[in-house]
Amino acid sequence: MITIIDGLMGAGKTYYSVDFIYNNHDKYFNVFTNIDGFKFYDNVKPLKFSYILGVLDDLKSIYDREDTTDQDLWTHLYSIGFLNSSDKDFIKPVLIVMDEAHNEFDKKNDLLTWLITYHRHLFIDLILITQTFSLIHYSYHKLFESILHAMPSSRQIIGNKFKYQKHIKLPITDGKYGTFVGDVFLKKNKAVFDLYQSGDKVRSKNLLRRYIYLIAAGVVLVLVGFYFVVNYFFPSSVPSVSSSLPVQSDKKTVVRHASKPVVFSNAKYIKLDCYLTTCTSKSENIDLNVDDLQYLLKDTNSKVTSTLKFSKDRAFVYLLASPEFLGLFHNRSDKNEKGFSLFN
Repeated sequence: MITIIDGLMGAGKTYYSVDFIYNNHDKYFNVFTNIDGFKFYDNVKPLKFSYILGVLDDLKSIYDREDTTDQDLWTHLYSIGFLNSSDKDFIKPVLIVMDEAHNEFDKKNDLLTWLITYHRHLFIDLILITQTFSLIHYSYHKLFESILHAMPSSRQIIGNKFKYQKHIKLPITDGKYGTFVGDVFLKKNKAVFDLYQSGDKVRSKNLLRRYIYLIAAGVVLVLVGFYFVVNYFFPSSVPSVSSSLPVQSDKKTVVRHASKPVVFSNAKYIKLDCYLTTCTSKSENIDLNVDDLQYLLKDTNSKVTSTLKFSKDRAFVYLLASPEFLGLFHNRSDKNEKGFSLFN
């Protein structure tokens, strides 16, 4: 998992990250973060990026040796206390939550590129917080799985929640967000706020709601004033309405016509390997969360044709994928194969 969160100060980008730590820290062996004022507890530790770079440098040296396997990497990480085990079946992942991530990802770095492309093999999850994703070097954009854009509270009507727009497939150079897959809402929780100090705690005034209240108050004042003026100057001109008058109502039946299914002349059957909440296809460069997959299937008029379930956690899902669906992933390159060199 790699997620970028961007947004203005106070929009809730740090809150999302702390809320994630608050609800998921027990799923990780270690959690490292540099969030300002964070009250560290249990397995949540301060992030020293120089330490992470040192670990990555040693791992890359091992990785570059001939006949190296992932087991060699896990054994090394276990030996230095970075992982809880070297046995794949018992390894708990590590979470790195980096605030002001653009300070480290503003330039192309081969070691960081390797981290992003190989993080699943290393059991490392990343959450990168920044003011805007455009501050992150463009070479990383196509490698990120998703981005959450924290919406400013002044644009929200719901005052007790933070709102985030979720996108996938970041563009490379045009500075715009990628494919929109839905909104995410987080209810404000005092227990989460108590874990850190941030601009998210500043309750900025909701300008939209303020304008609505002002307009409503103005309308009420105008109506009340108009009522008194009419009654003062024209006391007999306002007729009374009899409650005995019949009320006529027309009942109409609305018939909704089902839309005809679209038939694709070049639709393609593909197989996804789904484990827990993630579905992947190496041949199509697909790596999606199940919720995002469901949204995109509906949005691109693709559909699931069959499912082969092996256990409660593992299944093959067969899709009839539209060209629009497949086109979302054509620009992604699979750099997780060891045979591909990232350092040419």
